[in-house]
Amino acid sequence: VSLEEEAQVIPKTPESHPELKLDPEAEKTISKSIKDLSSSFNALLKNLKNELKEVDIADVVEYLEENGLDYLPFDDLKTAKDFRDFINKVNEHYDFLDCSLLQLIAEEFATDALSEKFEEHSNVAAEFRESHTVDDLKYNLTEIFNPYLDDFEKGPIARIDLNNAWNGVQLSRLRTLIGCFFPDIKIKRALTKHVLIKCRSVHITYYMTESADQIQQIIACARERVDFMKHIGLYHLAINGEVILNEAEKKDFKFESALQEAAKVGDSEAVEVLLEIGRGTDVLGDISKALFHASSNNHYRVVKLFLNEGANPNVRDTDGESAMHAASRKGHHKIVELLLKEKADPNTCSNNGITTLMLASFNNCYQVIKLLLKEKVNPNIQTKNGTTALMLASQSGHTESAELLLKAGADPDIKEEEGWTALMIACQSDHTKVAQLLLENKADPNICSNDGRTALMSASFNNCHQVVELLLKEKVDPNIQSKNGWTALMLASQS
Repeated sequence: VSLEEEAQVIPKTPESHPELKLDPEAEKTISKSIKDLSSSFNALLKNLKNELKEVDIADVVEYLEENGLDYLPFDDLKTAKDFRDFINKVNEHYDFLDCSLLQLIAEEFATDALSEKFEEHSNVAAEFRESHTVDDLKYNLTEIFNPYLDDFEKGPIARIDLNNAWNGVQLSRLRTLIGCFFPDIKIKRALTKHVLIKCRSVHITYYMTESADQIQQIIACARERVDFMKHIGLYHLAINGEVILNEAEKKDFKFESALQEAAKVGDSEAVEVLLEIGRGTDVLGDISKALFHASSNNHYRVVKLFLNEGANPNVRDTDGESAMHAASRKGHHKIVELLLKEKADPNTCSNNGITTLMLASFNNCYQVIKLLLKEKVNPNIQTKNGTTALMLASQSGHTESAELLLKAGADPDIKEEEGWTALMIACQSDHTKVAQLLLENKADPNICSNDGRTALMSASFNNCHQVVELLLKEKVDPNIQSKNGWTALMLASQS
């Protein structure tokens, strides 16, 4: 596939793209930094070749093998005639922006002075990669990447188009992105010797040296990861002429929104990549918001990624709910356990005073209730209208949940704002087993609500025969009158 044929499947650059401008002085500074780094590296490489011209190649290869550089072609390196030939054989594995391989060799075989200079250069190069975005380097990208690519022009290529937000990403993060699809670049190769980057939306041309079988495997793998691509900001990917993704550019793409979406659907790979891209920057916003979505949808690995990245499990949304609320509501006990280990507050309340225990009790999330009670949460906390966790369990007829709460000290006679108790609520809803459990735990069946109603009145009005029988066995007074004079019998007759 020729470059001309390949270009036909690349979306045209939108004419509406804003012109990116860089301060002239900043541009001069960046250009000088690039030239200085390149000049420094060339001098270091020349000195290394001179110092090690008599080195035993077998010793160098053995040292690199001991240090676990398994990606190097050791069998081929052992045939090197001398150190200069050795350097030529590892050419694709170093450049002026990343010479860690040569630095490692210098530390063991070169003089201390040269080793120290390699270390100084590596530190400056690392700072350059981390401190400059693609946008910063737009006028210098060709200068950085073009010189090494003449030998690849006729080989297979991959083209990647990224949404405009990638302009603000550090140069070093592009290796992460390319490595998602082409693992060799992540661990083996010098970025500048295999990649051409143009500051458009961000357009990357990757010159492939993988075998034909490897390329087919890469293509097959990529076809299964289209959603992942969209989550991290790709809108076009073509590998060796085969189009994998071809959509319109999303001009409103933001990494923060992408992270939220990836968290919702549990795309842990995308979350991991986005976290790496955003590390040390503010492009992802508060990742604790995405933690809420992952917790709500039971995505354990994603939750763990966020917590390891330092997400605050106690951050609350506009309703005052935290990740603990989200997980407790749906009974995701493994998520709750993980959050608790990271110091999530089990007693946190929403704006309406709703606790995680209340949500778990209402939804009969038995395992979550056990975890929360183990943390010594207060089962008698009330919402702003006086509701307790026991009332919610009683309303839903969850006998097992109610039993856990009672064993933990839940008071069955607490009243909510209208004077209703857990027993009244259970009786009104015809939950006989819950009502019996409450009575066994000393719930008072004769307590009246603010308007004078009793549990018996509620059960009678709603035709709950078994509950009425249960209450009468408890010797409740059937003649108690409400404030408007109604008795249980009157209410039963009316219904």
